[in-house]
Order: sequence, then C-alpha cells, then structure tokens
Amino acid sequence: AEIKIFDGTGKYIMSDFEDHDIAKKRAQQRAERDAQKKAGVALKTFSRSINSELTDDEISAVTNNIIKVSDVEIVPVPFEAKGEAGIMYRATLKATIDTDGIYTWLELDDKEKVTILNQNKDLQDAIIKNDKQVEDLKEEYNRATSQAEKDKIRKQMNEADRDFLAQKKLIEGNMLCYVKDYNSAIKIYNEALQFGEYEVVYNNRGNAYKGLKKYEQAIKDYDKAIQLNPNHVDAYYNRGNAYGILQKKDEKGDR
Repeated sequence: AEIKIFDGTGKYIMSDFEDHDIAKKRAQQRAERDAQKKAGVALKTFSRSINSELTDDEISAVTNNIIKVSDVEIVPVPFEAKGEAGIMYRATLKATIDTDGIYTWLELDDKEKVTILNQNKDLQDAIIKNDKQVEDLKEEYNRATSQAEKDKIRKQMNEADRDFLAQKKLIEGNMLCYVKDYNSAIKIYNEALQFGEYEVVYNNRGNAYKGLKKYEQAIKDYDKAIQLNPNHVDAYYNRGNAYGILQKKDEKGDR
C-alpha cells in the first residue's frame, strides 16, 4: 500500500447575482475534480502493478470514493472580461489516496460493483449537467432585457444551486457508504434531502439502512425512490432484495 498526494486547482467566475459561498464551493469542486483525475492515473498504474488492471469507469468510481481532501484554500481574484470587472474564485487543495482502496474494490461482489459504478456515472453526469446549466443561465442573464426575465433566471439559478449542494452531500454520503459507515451516511443523506426530494438520495439511503439490517426502513426509501422515478431500476432491485431478506427472516421466525 502507498499513500499518494496530489494538488488540485480550480476556478469559478461568478456573476454579480450569484451567492459568494456557493461560488467558492463550485471553485472547490473543480479543484477536487482536477485532483481526482490525477489520482485516477496513479490508481490505474497501481492496478496494473498488481495484475488487476481496472477499467476507466472502475478507476473513476474507486478514486471518487476513497479520495480525501485537505488544505483547501479559496481566494478571490479580480479580473476583467468584456470591459467589465468581476470576481473569480480560485481554489487550491491537497488530495490523498491510499492505494489499498484497489483491494477493497476487488473484494466486492459483482452486484456491489455494478451499483457503485452506476452511482458514480449518474453523479458525474449530474455534476456536468449542473455545471453547464449554470453557465447557460449566466449567459441568459446577461442577455435578459427585462426585470421579469432576470427574476425568472435568478429562480432557476437558485434551483440549480440547491441541486449542486445536494450533489455535494450525495458524494459525501456515498463515500461513507463505501467504507460501510452507514450511520454517518444516513445523516448526510438526510442533509441532502433538505435541498429537495431526490430519488437517488432515497435509494442510497435505503442501501445504508439495508447495510444496518433495517430492512423495513430501507423498503420505505426504495418505495419513495420509485414513486419519484418509476423507471429507477436499482430501486426496484434493491426493494426486491430487501423483501426477500425479510421473507426469509419470517420463515425462520427471526423477525
């Protein structure tokens, strides 16, 4: 095993109608993604050295679940664009990985791996989508000619910010689930749900409850995920699995 440390840098140019604290968090997220890419390259090399070369998707999933961030510094950097002054936040940080994370991954069964891969892909897609949405909204705001248009865009930006904050909590909760700290994960998923109702959060919180063998609570969360998204395949599978375990307990009289 080896501990590796990487530098991450990221920047975010904010509009004058954005929240400074969230702009800082967006700059930090970009710095984290920069460090994750570097860490992924190192994990890929390590996986080859132990004759267990992982796919790029596996490397991404492992990296994003084991990376630890520290020494975060976010500073405002004045700049000028199109003749107008603005604020850009620049974030720098240190990111640490333990190559033993590869062995944890290799010990998972195929279903667990598929679940984590799907979660990671969906989350990374959501991050990219949110990032693009925000940049599009900023451009629309600059083109807006009426106060009504600007108010509408501000509302959409607030919604995008809530999604962004929920995503950050989801990432944190998933990392805790990965190391089987289910109680802490549930606490973080609860915080994510304060920003809105997200089927993926309910599904993942259900997984945490299932990890604690609280199957009735897990089923309630899977039901909610399916209610929010009737096409949520993982939630259907997880609910069926939890029902199956309860049924076996009933047959044994353990419940």
